Amino acid sequence: MERKLKIQERYPVYGTKLARKKVRPMNYRFKLHNHVRKTDGKVKLNLFVTHSGKSETIPISNVLINPNKWNKKKQRLNARVSEDIDVNAVLDQIEEKILQIKNKYAIDNSILTAEKFVEEYLYFNANIDFLVFMDVQVEREKDFLKKATYLYYFNVLKKLKNWKKEIIFKEINDVFFEDYTAYCKSLGNQTNTISRNIRAIKKYLKKALKKGIKINIDLEDVKTKQINSTRNDLSISEVRLLLQEFYKNQLPFRAQQSLGLFLFSCFTGLRWNELNNFSLDNIYKKYIVIWQEKTENPLRIPLTLEASDIAEAIDWNRKISYQCWLKYLKEAALLLGFNKKISFHVGRHTFATNYMRTNGNVVKLMVLLGHKKISTTQIYVHMTGMEQDDHIHKLSNLYAIGSGL
Repeated sequence: MERKLKIQERYPVYGTKLARKKVRPMNYRFKLHNHVRKTDGKVKLNLFVTHSGKSETIPISNVLINPNKWNKKKQRLNARVSEDIDVNAVLDQIEEKILQIKNKYAIDNSILTAEKFVEEYLYFNANIDFLVFMDVQVEREKDFLKKATYLYYFNVLKKLKNWKKEIIFKEINDVFFEDYTAYCKSLGNQTNTISRNIRAIKKYLKKALKKGIKINIDLEDVKTKQINSTRNDLSISEVRLLLQEFYKNQLPFRAQQSLGLFLFSCFTGLRWNELNNFSLDNIYKKYIVIWQEKTENPLRIPLTLEASDIAEAIDWNRKISYQCWLKYLKEAALLLGFNKKISFHVGRHTFATNYMRTNGNVVKLMVLLGHKKISTTQIYVHMTGMEQDDHIHKLSNLYAIGSGL
């Protein structure tokens, strides 16, 4: 009881007794988990909160309790060894956090429900730690973002967490971005990838600024670079070579399946997420009919004979990560002695460039690729046009002295 009084003295109670009864009816207690570990007989500890007949349970990480030492009335261990004392200290810190949250709502004269408490507790340091703040914002936007966009922000946050355990807002300055850039380069990230990551970070820092959180840098001074990347593609003969190897069916199953996905993209122009979500149900009367998540438009692609054969040979129920499929695709290329760099997006580029190499119509290509703007598709016209420019070197050979003509 003395321990609890000391905590309450540190965080004084606000408002009248009647107001406190109205504003802070939420109750809490620590509760042992039912499962006992066989290795040491310890159990996990949960924080159990209730309000108006509704309850929430929050697992307390990194805390294991010997149930025989637990004092339910005092809500602490009967401390005898240093390990028990450390656990009690952690519980003291948790209870201090709880009282801070309750007093915050008392000051605002707001009702603290169990649901609100869980959010406040889990994201207690959102105004201090940028990692917590971004985590809160990304999860709140999850239902409103496209799946690919959410995964992108999620992965940027994951990379930040791998880099630092916490990022205090006051420590975010020009050195922060320089150090982050150096970290990304150590991972092998290219300039465009790093720039996209920084733009995502800036987006959530701007959200923090709108909420009154201060940082020690003007975000307008943080510039990002955009380098026009080289679009790799395969020639018609190279696709034919890989198709012949696919038909032989001599590769390990995972490499064979990955090569099939790549070739299917070469013949259809589908993006990776469209490949990953594909099933034979998307084939209707010799057409592929899908809904594009990126552009939010339907897409209708004629199904060629080769694409149809490949579609029948692929196990579309096998769903694994992009990184794994890419690993298996590189394994297939290695086993086949195919030295050209390939990825699933190279398959999409290959479809587009080979379409234009065979005198395809750029407007029809725009429709097949699902582009919203003709300027996006026009890049493939320029790429194949550059190949035609090489013809001038043949003329140079004809004009050379001693050519015999």
